[in-house]
Amino acid sequence: MPCRYLVTSLSVVALVVMAPVAAIGQPSGWTVPSTPWGAPDLQGTYTNKTITPVQRPDELAGRDFLTEEEIATLEREAVERNECLLRTTAGSVDRGVDGAPGAYNNFWLDGGTRPTGRTSLIVDPPDGRIPPVTPAFDRVAAAQAEARLTPSVDRQGQIEQEETLAFGIGRVRDVRQGPDGYIYLAVERRGAPSQVVRLEPVAHR
Repeated sequence: MPCRYLVTSLSVVALVVMAPVAAIGQPSGWTVPSTPWGAPDLQGTYTNKTITPVQRPDELAGRDFLTEEEIATLEREAVERNECLLRTTAGSVDRGVDGAPGAYNNFWLDGGTRPTGRTSLIVDPPDGRIPPVTPAFDRVAAAQAEARLTPSVDRQGQIEQEETLAFGIGRVRDVRQGPDGYIYLAVERRGAPSQVVRLEPVAHR
């Protein structure tokens, strides 16, 4: 049985926007507690257990909230999708079929089956969308991508800088130095055979 629904029902839980459990269901008139120095006290248990997307979907532009009927539909579809994945065989899950990873990994997930009632987790800007990056951000990102260097802040026995020697070759599983003095990497790439890569020094240009 294919597990296919509307995009809005397949929204992955965002790890960057979370709401404290303690704030849910508070009585009217409740105020945020403060720390001894006057700042909001954000201590508590945080969760990302909601199917509400981070950004507002295009089809919900201009709307802050879902209707009760839409909430019920999304909850039903989320439950049906989870049940469908639970019945999916491990082979098809591994191949990325029907929204994998599925049953064997659901134990580690905390995705939930209920929306918050809003059309997005983002409430500011009012359009519920992540603002575009600034030109300054683009310049910094380009410089970092070109240099691939991370200077250290401490010279007291710490590494002074880190350099990416091999970028985009896949997941590094092991690093060893061979008897010839070279560094060898065991790497994996999805859809490609595993490889052993040897790093050789080159003259600076």
